[in-house]
Amino acid sequence: MTSRSLTGGGGIAVSVAVIAGVAALANQGDETSAADPVAPTTSIKQAAPQPDPTEPATTSLSEEVTEPAPETDPWEEVPILFYSGPEGVYRTGTGFFAQFQVALPEGWARAFPELPDIVELSPSPEACETDQAATACVGLITVVDSGQPGVEETVTAIRTTAGISSSEPVPAAVGDASGVQFEISTDAPTATVATIADGGRVVMNRTRTFLTYVLDVEGQAVTLFVDSPAETPLLETAQPVLDSIVWRDLS
Repeated sequence: MTSRSLTGGGGIAVSVAVIAGVAALANQGDETSAADPVAPTTSIKQAAPQPDPTEPATTSLSEEVTEPAPETDPWEEVPILFYSGPEGVYRTGTGFFAQFQVALPEGWARAFPELPDIVELSPSPEACETDQAATACVGLITVVDSGQPGVEETVTAIRTTAGISSSEPVPAAVGDASGVQFEISTDAPTATVATIADGGRVVMNRTRTFLTYVLDVEGQAVTLFVDSPAETPLLETAQPVLDSIVWRDLS
């Protein structure tokens, strides 16, 4: 490094070398600051703690816990043969061999309620109980166990009854139960078309025609007789009742 002295009018000597050195150091400091990168700042967010799957779940006291309502069986386990459900709807109880539900129009009721193991529904029960001839029992629906093991055996037993005339069976259904239907009539004063387990009988005479249904309800043969005057087709008055039947085992 070369140094030289400068003298001024005041006799003050300034060392150019010293000044130059200070300036060099200052410049070196500026270069270093410019070269150093600025360290970036990072914001760190912590994840919310996750529940331990091995620990039992807890419920806040503010949460309401509601118990599901118990299911109710609309087919009440009642021993009586025939009982009233909702308005206009009736069901057979556990005392009947094939439980079913039926909607009865105004004026309809059960006829012959004293007979066990049989349900007879009539639009004019009192008249039918008094006089079973002619039109007194028009529309009477009889539901009965004919005591046969199946549909085919029941149909054969009815159609081969002494004094009975029958049409050919055709496929039919009542309340989701499939089977057959046919008409029966007689020229005899009386003819027994079904014998019930307890010794009761279903009897017809020459003034009446039975539209007969034999149905399979979960392996149980069920017979329905619809009573109408001779030479009269299925009565419209009985059809809505038949259409309303629901079998418990098929519901």
